[in-house]
Amino acid sequence: MKNESWKQYTDAEILARVSVRPIEPDGKAEWNQRIRECHYLKNAHLVGRQLRDVAELDGQWVGLLGWIDWGIEQRLKRRKFIAQNSRFLLLVQRGRYPNLISRVLGLCCRRLSQDWQKAFGTGGGRAVLKPRFSPLNIQHKRSLKTRNRPDRAA
Repeated sequence: MKNESWKQYTDAEILARVSVRPIEPDGKAEWNQRIRECHYLKNAHLVGRQLRDVAELDGQWVGLLGWIDWGIEQRLKRRKFIAQNSRFLLLVQRGRYPNLISRVLGLCCRRLSQDWQKAFGTGGGRAVLKPRFSPLNIQHKRSLKTRNRPDRAA
């Protein structure tokens, strides 16, 4: 079932123009640089099999996401169907598009399985989103909010 509750938001017209796509090989350097400059980890290195996505609004990059799978020792029988979000960075001023995060994640989640299978040929199964919530994210909420704001110094 497709959830389109976002269509009633005040910024729905803008959200409808947001799209998500995998980064092409020639865009990887820019993706890495923006993550190093703006993401709180300051590190674009992703381990294991990986996908890098960009969210665009009218062709302009507004968000970056990185997806990884787990290492060999962590994978068991069905773990190959799990992708873990490793990076998510919005490239616009906080509050400019109040519902952009939800829209980008929704678009990504709907296409993640297909993109993962295309990139890695995981067979007939579906990649499953495994959200990542670490204590660092919870403890440093204010820091994260500040660092993800292009209009403020970290």
